Amino acid sequence: MQGSGNSFPRKTGTRWRSVEVIPFSLFQNFKLRSSMDHVIHIAQQKMGIV
Repeated sequence: MQGSGNSFPRKTGTRWRSVEVIPFSLFQNFKLRSSMDHVIHIAQQKMGIV
C-alpha cells in the first residue's frame, strides 16, 4: 500500500517534466526532419531521380 502511494508523486513528476520537454523535442524533431529532407533532396538530385 505504501509502495503504491510512493510511486504516485513520481509518476506525476515525470509527466510534468515530459510536458516541459515536449515543445523542445518537437522543435528539435522539426529541425532534424527538415534538414534530413534537404539532404535527401540533394541526394536525389545528384542521382537524377528528381
